Amino acid sequence: MRLRSIASLLVVAVISPRPSLASNLLQDGYYWTGTSGEMIEIQNDRIIVSDRPDGSLTPSEPQPINEGIFFYDDRYWCRSDIDPYNAQLEDYETVECTAKGWVSVKAKQPKHCEPSAYQEFFVNFVRGYDDQKNEIRNTYTGSEVKIANYAQPDRVFFSINKKLYQAFRLGLNQGWIYVDRMNRSFIDQEQTLNNQPNRMRLRLDVSFPDKSFVTRLKAREFVRLAFREISDRKFRVDYYAATYRNVEGAAWVEADEQSAAGAYVFEHHNGCWHLTQDLRILGR
Repeated sequence: MRLRSIASLLVVAVISPRPSLASNLLQDGYYWTGTSGEMIEIQNDRIIVSDRPDGSLTPSEPQPINEGIFFYDDRYWCRSDIDPYNAQLEDYETVECTAKGWVSVKAKQPKHCEPSAYQEFFVNFVRGYDDQKNEIRNTYTGSEVKIANYAQPDRVFFSINKKLYQAFRLGLNQGWIYVDRMNRSFIDQEQTLNNQPNRMRLRLDVSFPDKSFVTRLKAREFVRLAFREISDRKFRVDYYAATYRNVEGAAWVEADEQSAAGAYVFEHHNGCWHLTQDLRILGR
């Protein structure tokens, strides 16, 4: 979850005192509309508006509604000692200031959370964030990830708490997906293997309409991602290296046994897809 501190709000416009500040309804403190990050500070008979690069803006006079609530700039503002962004309870749940105070709002899930949009969701999961820069990877990793046998998914080796699971093998960097070939061992506490030299870097191509599309490696090597709908609320994606032979009847040739291979299983609950299984081949 992204953290914000009041001290980080550096750009402010100081507005002249307003008559309504004399009302005891407008107490000193920090006021917010919701989780947008916009803040107003009332301090010593001054209104300080944050996140306004144009200091020449002249806002309307605040209208006190109730203790700790006023109407300003066509919105309600409620008093809070912390940024309401940090008050989110679960995925895409937000809080909003109203004339009656704070209320919890369940925001509409993004399009990639729809059951039919699992390929788009997977691309965002690999990248780590969506097009709006919302964090995806950690948010939609299940509370526990089962490490299981690639050929027999029901054979679970062990489970890893979400906080300790750091071994997702696919990543995206500057338009290239990579598979970390070093990440093969089973260890008690999984370790992040960023900045390792032994990687395969793959370019993602999602233009294929079918449920199995291909990503291209540099030097005309490839990796295939095969999607499988297990049910309407569960899908599996297998990844494995392959080489494209540009010969008569061009075809995909599977790579040798030492190549990266594995699979991930995602299940749909609480309005979106979540990673629940990491399927591995022993020794890889």
